[in-house]
Amino acid sequence: MIGSAGILQGNAVLLAGMPWAETPVDLPGLAVASSHALIEAGVLLTVQAYVLNCTASRLSGLVLQPRSFTNAGMEFLDYASCPSREDLALPDLAPGDFVARTFTYRVTERDASHGGPIIAALAVLMDTQEGRFKVAEQDVLVQVHNLEVAGIR
Repeated sequence: MIGSAGILQGNAVLLAGMPWAETPVDLPGLAVASSHALIEAGVLLTVQAYVLNCTASRLSGLVLQPRSFTNAGMEFLDYASCPSREDLALPDLAPGDFVARTFTYRVTERDASHGGPIIAALAVLMDTQEGRFKVAEQDVLVQVHNLEVAGIR
């Protein structure tokens, strides 16, 4: 089940099939999907980030950057697993190519006690001769709930 997906910079994303489509802009795209739309304590949340080359040119110098990762109490969270620093520096992408990176997190009772969402924010940066620029940014929101029913968990 895909909890949330989207893409910035005017790029289109289709997560039912391949995670990209024609785009009217000349920038890479970022699509983010989660393993759950609704999640409870103890469950492993998987966040999948797709970086897409929706341009007609080969792209290089791309870096996937985790921006923030918080629960509804605005507490900063740490991923259980995430790509290494080397894996966040992405390979060159030919037109139409994409690369995926996976992040995981085990939802805690504390997250559930806050209710509300867990929010993971990611960005794609591009190194150019003029410096490093943010070219895409996307958030994934996953609603955390407490499954207590009549005092039974």
